[in-house]
Amino acid sequence: MSAYHPVYLGLSLGVISALRIFGLMIIVPIIGLYASEYQTNAIGIGWAIGIYGLMQALCQIPLGWYSDKIGRKPVIIAALCVFALASFLQALTHDIYWLILLRSIQGAAAINGVVSACAIDLAGAKQRTLVLGLMGMMIGVAFFFAMILGPILNHTIGLFNIFNLIGGLVLLAILWVIWVLPSATPVAQRWSWQPFMAKSFFIAASAGGVIHGVFTVIFSILPLFLLKFYSESVMVYRVYAPSMLFALVIALIVMRRVGKESPIKWITISMIAMTLGAIVLPFLTTLGLLVFITGFSVLEATLPVFLIESSQVTTQKGSLMGGYFSCVQLGVFLTSLSAGYIRVSFGIYGVIVMAVCILSVWLCFWGLYLHAKKCHHKQINN
Repeated sequence: MSAYHPVYLGLSLGVISALRIFGLMIIVPIIGLYASEYQTNAIGIGWAIGIYGLMQALCQIPLGWYSDKIGRKPVIIAALCVFALASFLQALTHDIYWLILLRSIQGAAAINGVVSACAIDLAGAKQRTLVLGLMGMMIGVAFFFAMILGPILNHTIGLFNIFNLIGGLVLLAILWVIWVLPSATPVAQRWSWQPFMAKSFFIAASAGGVIHGVFTVIFSILPLFLLKFYSESVMVYRVYAPSMLFALVIALIVMRRVGKESPIKWITISMIAMTLGAIVLPFLTTLGLLVFITGFSVLEATLPVFLIESSQVTTQKGSLMGGYFSCVQLGVFLTSLSAGYIRVSFGIYGVIVMAVCILSVWLCFWGLYLHAKKCHHKQINN
């Protein structure tokens, strides 16, 4: 049994990731509006958004491994300090190349896997699903508020002051880690690549990369699409707020059920919802966005649960989560970069078509995985 209540652990660890994600995502719906300010085009903006994901993908596993040696809290604190410093420096530059460099430095502070490893260290075996689910929900809440407040803050204080705000929020996260977060004692583990070779890891990690990549590019072009019909302030309460609040309520209801039944059903339903939402988005924007966000929010909380439950390993779970988040960020990088080139050639509707195609291809792989799993169970029963 864990010495800490799972709700306390989930909320304490979730705050760290939520503040970072809020700072990261708040610029996604507005950075595209500043292309002329940085003297660049959609490709440069795509690099600025996506380079963070590439560096995250490269550094998740090394930082997770290093936290096994010196402890979770020192690595988390050091990474947050780097993130905050890069945010303050971003407020001083109007050069796209400096912005890309500073975003890459922020990306190198890749602690998603370390925070998840800390949860695994502190939580009992039966509590890990709840703790990871709560952390995922808090990240989802951070996404939602970032999307809602981004256009509002852009209208009131501007992008460069938003960078200063991000740095300040991360400094609060550092104080939270020092004063509130319990210390975790890492479990010594022998390194092995075997957990990363499992089909379940490929499925969960690819899904994480797909949904985060698609989510990022959809919200990077959405303000440009909505500005044809609404002002910045109107789009917040007419489109963003109702869609995100409803999605949050649905996700909370679903998460209570995921802990009692297999997450496979909810992964299928949620991925289909994201795909249908992206298809409907150009025609019925509010409805499409509502369905899209609902599907994403459920997947955000459900996929880590699926990975932990389907994994057959008893050790190295922290490394497994680090690998998952590496694939998540790699998906953000590749999708954002691809969206930049497609938008130059085919416009924002081309980006939506790309997003639908990516989601549809993953659903095909998911169907093959479920079919193979069903056949395997039949062979065992016979």
